[in-house]
Amino acid sequence: MTEKEIERIFMCSLIQFVIGLLIFNVITAQSLSTNEKVNHLGRDLLELNIFEQHGNDSSTIHELDLSNQLIHTIQPGVFNQTKNLKILKLSHNQLKVINRDWLTISLTNLERLILRKNQINEIGLLAFDNLRSLRFLDLRHNHLGNLLDGTFWGLNRVERLYLDHNHITTIRYGWTYGMESLKILSMKFNQINSIELEAFKSFSRRLLRLNLHSNRLQQITTFSLINLNQLERLDLSNNSIKKIEPQSFYSLKKLQLLDLSMNKLSNVFNEDGELFIGMESLKDLRLNSNHIEKIGVNTFFDLHSLITLNISSNPIEMIEQESLDHITNVENLYIENINLTCDCQIEWLHSWLKLLSPDIRERIATQLQCSRPIELRGEESFMNIDPFNLLCLNDDMKFEKNGHDKILPDLEERVLHPSLDDKLFKKSDMAPHFDYEPANITGELGQSVRIECPGRAISATNVSLSRYDKQLKFVAALERRVQIEFNDENGKTFFTIQPLTFNDSGFYNCNAWNEFGEIHSKFYLSVIDPDKQNHRYDHDHESSIINNDDDKKWPILYICLIIIYTISILLLRLLIIYIVKLIQKLMKTSTNHQNTEDDDDAAAAADDDDDDDIEKKQIPFTTSLTMNLAVDKSIDGNEKNLYPFINMETFKV
Repeated sequence: MTEKEIERIFMCSLIQFVIGLLIFNVITAQSLSTNEKVNHLGRDLLELNIFEQHGNDSSTIHELDLSNQLIHTIQPGVFNQTKNLKILKLSHNQLKVINRDWLTISLTNLERLILRKNQINEIGLLAFDNLRSLRFLDLRHNHLGNLLDGTFWGLNRVERLYLDHNHITTIRYGWTYGMESLKILSMKFNQINSIELEAFKSFSRRLLRLNLHSNRLQQITTFSLINLNQLERLDLSNNSIKKIEPQSFYSLKKLQLLDLSMNKLSNVFNEDGELFIGMESLKDLRLNSNHIEKIGVNTFFDLHSLITLNISSNPIEMIEQESLDHITNVENLYIENINLTCDCQIEWLHSWLKLLSPDIRERIATQLQCSRPIELRGEESFMNIDPFNLLCLNDDMKFEKNGHDKILPDLEERVLHPSLDDKLFKKSDMAPHFDYEPANITGELGQSVRIECPGRAISATNVSLSRYDKQLKFVAALERRVQIEFNDENGKTFFTIQPLTFNDSGFYNCNAWNEFGEIHSKFYLSVIDPDKQNHRYDHDHESSIINNDDDKKWPILYICLIIIYTISILLLRLLIIYIVKLIQKLMKTSTNHQNTEDDDDAAAAADDDDDDDIEKKQIPFTTSLTMNLAVDKSIDGNEKNLYPFINMETFKV
């Protein structure tokens, strides 16, 4: 291949690169134009989706899926031709506002509307007024804040409303007005800190399930849940509830499940026994992961139908006699990780367990672990303890055994006999617990956040911070952005993460443990960008937010792809040139070798022809051969044979 041919190939590659740039411009323009069309739901796009899913006939459509279409606006009246539509899915889009002009009267037969995982932060006035048949509304994973009065007006047939993972702070009667048929209301993972008077008045006669898990409630008043006469399940777990006023649950006559776990209930819970009066239908009560230290005589008063009770992971030191007599039908009692003091005052519990069926008794007895005295630690079952050998501890710091007082030894004797300290009930001999659980925390991007793990009966080395999901990496720890501070005076541990990144968002656990047990406290850390208040980054729960910065990456990606493509073509052509040259060289070498062999053959043939000619002409050659081959004169004048290995007689004629 000549240099001109190589130069021509390079010029072709250059021209191809220029053409690629032109194609890039066309593609970019088309992509931007396409994005505008896709992001705006007009009749063309709607008809295209209808055709792909159902064919040409739009009048018979009952379900339409427009999820994952990058839709951020909807043309007014776009659904006018789908009057029989019953299910409309618009999840995983970029909608920010819900307007009445596209939820027109033509959707009067719609029964299910799914809008989860958008960016909705505003619901227009009377937006749902035309949806008279709607029964299911899903608005999970959006940016809804304080809702306006009459937001859900017109939804008088809605039975299920899901508002999980939003930014709602208050439940008010104004925005709940008009939903008389509501049976299930779920508002998990919001920022609710107050429930106003008669907030649930509109649907008080129908509501069966109310879920307020993972919010910021601090107290439940007498009027917070008033008139919810039909409620069957109430979830108030993972809030910051410290106080529940007496008779707060008085109207919940039909409640079957009450979840108060992971709150800040402390001391003697329901000491006066007024909290559960009239709750004769309650079957499942969850009080685990609080700060309850004592179960009083009246704690479970009037809970005769209770089947499942969970009081695990509380710093319970005392269960008073007769406190469990009110729950005679209990079948599942979860009581792990408590700080039970096994003295003579707990003797009744041994007798109470004997009244239960063997399988239930053994299941409960294996959970009951004595934290003190030390000689009773490690018993596999509470039933293995001899109740008649239990010591008694009264307020005068005396042990009583079999009715006889035994004064505790003084300090000097205890120093000389340190083993006697094992009989003392020290605060450090309890399983760890938190004074209160950390609430959900919000920090700003690039700033620091301080997380408190307020443990007791633990040391600094026995407190840690971890991701709630063990499969997720603790990025801040791996990048050494976490600092630990321990306060010896109050036993609290602080963790500081600095600087915050969006990768730090998610659920975390405060962990505390010692030889007597362990405890975990779950909370959520949100990272926000103050310059983009409308964006919420939620990595543990799938985020549907599409960052506009991604659009800016496409031109760079196109350029990179074209450059890589051009370079690949160029390298491929150079490789082809090299291979062609190599083949030409090999062929030339082979040709030269063949020509050499042909020349040798031709020379040999020519010699044969010459011999034949000589033989034909019968030229005498004896003398010539004798002179040239056989005979020569030596120095002394004698004849000498120059070729001794040739028999010269052969050449004589």
